[in-house]
This record gives sequence, C-alpha cells and structure tokens, in this order.
Amino acid sequence: MSTSPVTTPNQVLRPSKAPVATGLLPFLGVVWSVALLVLGLIGIRDALVYAGAIGGTAWIERVAADLDGQRAADWLAVAGVVAVLLGLWLLSIAVKPRATNELAINAGTGVFLTKPGLRRVVKAAVTGVDGVDTATVSVRRSRVRVVASSWSDDDPEATRRRIEDRLEHQLSTLQRPPSVRVRVEPAGGSR
Repeated sequence: MSTSPVTTPNQVLRPSKAPVATGLLPFLGVVWSVALLVLGLIGIRDALVYAGAIGGTAWIERVAADLDGQRAADWLAVAGVVAVLLGLWLLSIAVKPRATNELAINAGTGVFLTKPGLRRVVKAAVTGVDGVDTATVSVRRSRVRVVASSWSDDDPEATRRRIEDRLEHQLSTLQRPPSVRVRVEPAGGSR
C-alpha cells in the first residue's frame, strides 16, 4: 500500500525536489559504455574467426596464451593498488551528493532560479536605480558583484547605497540570499 504525500487545503502543488548538477557520472557512463562496446566487438570478431567467416587468429585466445605461465612481477602490485584506488575514487563519485546548481526561492512549491536568471534579475534591479546608466553583473551561488556606471552628479556612495537597498529587497525572496558587492564608477572615466 503506497501513501500519498500529505497536502494542506491551501496547498495545491507538492514542493518539488531541488535540481542538482549532473556531475561526472554521465561522462564515466559513456566511457564505460564505449569500453564494453569495444570488448563486444572483439568478441564478435573472435566468434567470426572461430566460425571461419574471416581469416586470422582469435585475439582473446592470443592474449590468454601470452598471459598463461606469466609470473607475478613488481609492476603487478602497483597496478593492483592503482586499480583499487581507481575503484574507490569511482565509488566516491557515485555516492557523493551532487551539487545544487540553482538558487531556491521562498515558495511552497519549490521554485528555483538559475544563475543566468539571477544575473538578469540583478541587472534589471540595478539599472532601474536613479543615477545608474549601465551595470555589469557577475553572479556565483554565494556572491553577486555589481559594477555600475553613473552619469549622475550624485555622490557615488549615495548611488551605491540605493543599489544595495534595491538588491537587498530583490534578493530577500531567495532562501539563502548571496552577499552583494557594489562598486559605482563615473560613466566615461573619472571626473
């Protein structure tokens, strides 16, 4: 018997799960798939050799014959340690939680904002401040940097405070608002 999630009368949609980055596993999956494909093609080739459809000697049989009677060498211990370390590294990649790549917004249904979306929101908010002509915005998950240019004769410090106030209001909807750094430069160089 399965149970459905409990919803309140005012809650129409269930909260969604946080989106996460894909990580390294898809790449490793492709590499592993190609390796298995190559082994399968070698097996098909050897089957065709045994059936007499193509000439030559079987590769798998030749490798097995070359390895038969070999004694353990020093490099074999090193190869074993490398294989174990590679296996542990792959296991840690598979088990490690993937990074979240979007910023959560305070909403009951699980709304998220991407970094390019946050950049557009911040740029629109900054260019809407009195005295700001243009703005350059760089965004990370935990930090927003703004370089605004102003033609205004206002004090650059007053313009910076207006920008910070606007951004504080705009970013307050995020569950974890990033830190904000603002620099105001006069447009067209120094005055």
